[in-house]
Amino acid sequence: MNDKTIRASALAVLLACGAAMAVAAEPVPKPTPSVGDVAEFADLFITVPCKRWEVTQVQNKDGMTVSQCGGNLAYYEAATGALVRITTKDGDKLVQFSPRATSIEFPLSVGKSWSGSYDGYTNDDGAAWNASSKCAVKAEEKIKVAAGEFDTLRIECEDAWSAGPFSGVSKTTSWYAPKVGLVVKSVNPEAARWNYELTGYKIK
Repeated sequence: MNDKTIRASALAVLLACGAAMAVAAEPVPKPTPSVGDVAEFADLFITVPCKRWEVTQVQNKDGMTVSQCGGNLAYYEAATGALVRITTKDGDKLVQFSPRATSIEFPLSVGKSWSGSYDGYTNDDGAAWNASSKCAVKAEEKIKVAAGEFDTLRIECEDAWSAGPFSGVSKTTSWYAPKVGLVVKSVNPEAARWNYELTGYKIK
């Protein structure tokens, strides 16, 4: 190997290290929603058949960001951005995560991993369960969904759940797009009712 080849190889290594350091040095922060931000989904969102969700409160008296779709309200922890519950306007629970969903944890960067536990509930089938979750940001990926093409971070989660005498493992892959501050696609191979995809958005 001659000097020119050695120098080229060294430069390639330095550039690769520099790119990796740039990714690591710039973690993606929690998005800052605004009243009037809109996210539209195909068919379902977190098992709820409602498509157009609009932010109505950035932080209410309980420290929640609230998004509304028709007669349904989704509550997210303003401090963490994590989904806590979806209810009707009358307060009937449609989906509940106690204390919060564990599928995303800011700031995000490739290689980051986290774990957590929660109790879950879905009204449509009356299911109640508890789960221990492990998630990791696996890669940067460009993906195309109905709302457009986005640079995303691919997040893979594995939930070990139990409900009475039953137990199992559920795996979910989600793609978070920093440009819009949203998960633009989420896929659960074992349970399609948890799948959702962004079809449109308006960010103020």
